[in-house]
Amino acid sequence: MRFSYIFLALAVLVLILAGCSRECKIDSDCVKPHFSGRCDVKVCVYSPVPNECGNGICESGENKCNCAFDCGICQGNNGLYLKYSCINNACVDSVPLEQVNPVYLSSETKSSGITFKVTSDFNQPFNLKKDLFKVDFSVMAVGTSSDITLQRLVLSGTTKDRRTVTLYDEPVNRPIHLSQDVSEEFILSFPTNEYYGELINLVLEVYYDYSYTVSGKVSQKSASFQSKYSGLKAFSWVMPKESYVCPESCDDDNKATEDICSESTGFFCIHKPISGVCGNSICESSETKCSCAVDCGPCSGVAGNFMSYVCSADNCVSQLKPSFSQESKKIFDDRRMAYFHLQNNYNFYDPFNINSDKIDVSFSLYDKNEEVSQIRITDIRLFEGSSEVSYVKQEIALSNVGESASASLSIEDIAGVEDNKALTLAVWYEFDRGGQTVKSDFRKPLGSITLVKPGA
Repeated sequence: MRFSYIFLALAVLVLILAGCSRECKIDSDCVKPHFSGRCDVKVCVYSPVPNECGNGICESGENKCNCAFDCGICQGNNGLYLKYSCINNACVDSVPLEQVNPVYLSSETKSSGITFKVTSDFNQPFNLKKDLFKVDFSVMAVGTSSDITLQRLVLSGTTKDRRTVTLYDEPVNRPIHLSQDVSEEFILSFPTNEYYGELINLVLEVYYDYSYTVSGKVSQKSASFQSKYSGLKAFSWVMPKESYVCPESCDDDNKATEDICSESTGFFCIHKPISGVCGNSICESSETKCSCAVDCGPCSGVAGNFMSYVCSADNCVSQLKPSFSQESKKIFDDRRMAYFHLQNNYNFYDPFNINSDKIDVSFSLYDKNEEVSQIRITDIRLFEGSSEVSYVKQEIALSNVGESASASLSIEDIAGVEDNKALTLAVWYEFDRGGQTVKSDFRKPLGSITLVKPGA
């Protein structure tokens, strides 16, 4: 009886093995996703399909993010802040989103009579391979300044061992004014072998140029100011071990820039200005404040006490402010000499337009001694202190009482578009008396006159 049970068990085993040997009859019986199958002596034999995710082989182009089945799961930690995760379809060590703390800091600084507002936006901890340090610059008040241009930006910090490191140092050359802010994105970097750390005393140094107007005179100046991040106890940073990849798009929606991302840019998006296109943040020789204000700054604001800027035929020029009108000034000069008496009139406008106006002078012989035969005016000059402003050579002769003669003086040029000068009129004359020629001169202060040059 026992032998019968053993025989039965062997028979069942033979039947099972016989069934297994009949796994397939033809190749089409062997089907498995991501594998090709064939029937080999009633047994399915499978081969991985090349370049298919799921074939059990981590091939070129596959990684833990686009094919975890073949390459494994993207997970694990790297130091205090970093954790492996998928970014731009690549498994890299980064700060988990739930641990990222966005920081917004804003401060105002008054420099050279200009009030600047600096607003910074950055992550903490700051990922040196991924994050951008964003800064917005605004002008809140300009005083008598104009044509403000940000020239250079430098961001630095201090290590725990009191070394100063530069995180960013780049030229900018961006115009800024009351109605136009400037936004910059910093790619921060500094030499380090660590995966994370902290900096203190973060400072942003801002270098800028501007025009400064005093008493109608415009001067070009350069200055700088510091924006200190006093509200930030420490600036935490991380340096991931893995290499990052470029995002799917770097488009900044600006047709004046070429959007580039590659290994040479550290896999950051940079926006290279396209030459000759308005909006590239460069005021080029073919552009003016009127043809491209976004690059060159606006054609607006004061040019002095009486002048302002306007656009004319794509050129930014000065003109008299609509609220001002020229005042006609008349100065009477009763000039009593030892041997004759002149009554002179000096007429001019204030402000004085050097393009069209003249100082008109007239001389009238009111009285003279009998021995004086003729008075001759030979030279008329304008002085500011000891500096000559205008000159005219004249041959005015006055022989009889009641005779009059006139002349005009123009002013050729001034520095800038408006200049205030204290002018003095100087007159050289000669006369004949007793067969001799006597030469002398006299001067008359005209007071303070504002000279303007519209169209400049």
